[in-house]
This record gives sequence, C-alpha cells and structure tokens, in this order.
Amino acid sequence: MANELIDLDAFVAPDIQVKLNGETYKLPGDAPSEIILRMTNLFGTLADEETGADNLDRILALREELSELTLELFQERQPELEDIRLTDGQIIQLVSSLMKVYTASDEEEAETDATRPTKPSAPKKKSGARSARNSRARTRAPSPSSTSSSD
Repeated sequence: MANELIDLDAFVAPDIQVKLNGETYKLPGDAPSEIILRMTNLFGTLADEETGADNLDRILALREELSELTLELFQERQPELEDIRLTDGQIIQLVSSLMKVYTASDEEEAETDATRPTKPSAPKKKSGARSARNSRARTRAPSPSSTSSSD
C-alpha cells in the first residue's frame, strides 16, 4: 500500500460556466464547501424572513452578505473581479443551480468505486428473498397431509 497512488485530482469536478450581463464567468467545480454552505444557509434564511419595514435592515444585511459570498465564489476563478452585482432573481437562480450542480457532482462521485461507501447489500437481498418466500408460503395451496390432519 505504500507505493499505491490515490489520485485525488480525479474527484475534482470541472469548472462551471455562467453568463452574466453578456460575459461568461467560470466558477469552480470544486467550490469551497464553506462558501456553498454559507450561501445555502443565507439563501434559506432570506426566504424565511418576513418582509416589512421592521425587518428591512436584517434583510438588507443578509442580502449584502450573500452578495459578498457570491463575489468570493466568482473570485475563485476571476481573482481580478472587484464587484459582481446580481438581481434577486439571478441570485436565486445561481444558488439553486449551484446546489443542483454540486449535489449532482457529489452523487456522481459517490457512485464511483473509489468513493462508494460500503453498503450491506446482502441483508437487503435476504430480506427481499425472505419476503418473497413468505408470500409464496402464504399463497401456496395446503398439502394433502395438512388438510387431512386439521379436518
């Protein structure tokens, strides 16, 4: 095992391209999980917040923090980028699309031999086989010896 090479680069998803205001930007296929988790959390918090004058400052602060995280994500591949402004609709689309992409990427990785978790598949087959045997036993016609002894 000392000479075995585990290629972790094989698990890095390709970059994602997004178009904004006529320009194409790249986002990392291996985006830092901290950014994605914080974006998702903020997105959910914003969706749950009640609108109104009493809550306006909190909503604006959450929105600003989400914008800063979005810029940070864009700067992963465009470090020279100083500002990125998205409309609310664009942010909603970006966050939901990124979650689909990153979730799909995680699911695809889980399906490879190198990352597939060990699952006890035998018990599932046994329980399925047992269920099938039990249902056959219940639907099987009684044997002549069992009908004569019970009558």
